[in-house]
Amino acid sequence: MSNVVEAVELSRWYGIVMGLNNISFGIPAGLTGLVGPNGAGKSTLIKIIIGQIRASSGTLKVFGETPWNNPHLLRQVGYCPEDDAMPDDLQPLPWLESLGLISGLARDEVSDRCIELLRRVKLGEAHWTKRIGEYSKGMRQRVK
Repeated sequence: MSNVVEAVELSRWYGIVMGLNNISFGIPAGLTGLVGPNGAGKSTLIKIIIGQIRASSGTLKVFGETPWNNPHLLRQVGYCPEDDAMPDDLQPLPWLESLGLISGLARDEVSDRCIELLRRVKLGEAHWTKRIGEYSKGMRQRVK
């Protein structure tokens, strides 16, 4: 089985500070945990995987492609950070619809797709009239 994520001699520096030091690994499909002490480079690695920052050296492939500056690949990768930057004053449907339009969904399909996704994460219609700021942390995670 091929790996979903593959790193070869991956490094990342922040000025003179080493964030990742020449790591190589492969992650197969399935469930994987990323654990380590503070400063071990977990967040740096995730940021490289999702294309948020570029590695200083080495290579990283996700589904066989480099994530940096690769919007086609990044549409296939989900990331749910602990903290969010959602607008507290909006309801979930308008928020998700705006994200869908920005992501390139057709205007005539965006609403149906967002409703489908809200139902998939068990966020029922009774919650759609509430503002995101009124949601519990768990409900906010589902909107993300």
